[in-house]
Amino acid sequence: MTDDDGEWRRQPAFDQSRYDLLDRETGGAAGAVLAVYGNALAPRRVGMLQAIAAGEVKELGRMAHTLKSGSLSLGLLRLGALCEMIERRAASGTLMLMGLDQILRATFDEATAAVEGLRQEH
Repeated sequence: MTDDDGEWRRQPAFDQSRYDLLDRETGGAAGAVLAVYGNALAPRRVGMLQAIAAGEVKELGRMAHTLKSGSLSLGLLRLGALCEMIERRAASGTLMLMGLDQILRATFDEATAAVEGLRQEH
């Protein structure tokens, strides 16, 4: 990781207004979207950590791409922005894997906590 990767760190872990916007745009279906996303979150975490451990940068970039849009739509801005950075750097060949596993774990933990909080509200 380099200093210019810090933009994702400045994003809030969760933005309620994004979630509310999704709920309005889907006619109140954000809870259903959240359920699907929440069920996929743990397996995606495992897959991304496995890709890091195996040094599979392209696969990690593909997984980050898959997770990015849903995260941003649900208001999980920090995870979405981290995925965007991973995807961009994987594609350009400039992704550094050293320490990324710890960063990914912490960011997934934040997203999981937000998802669990939202699930309790619904």
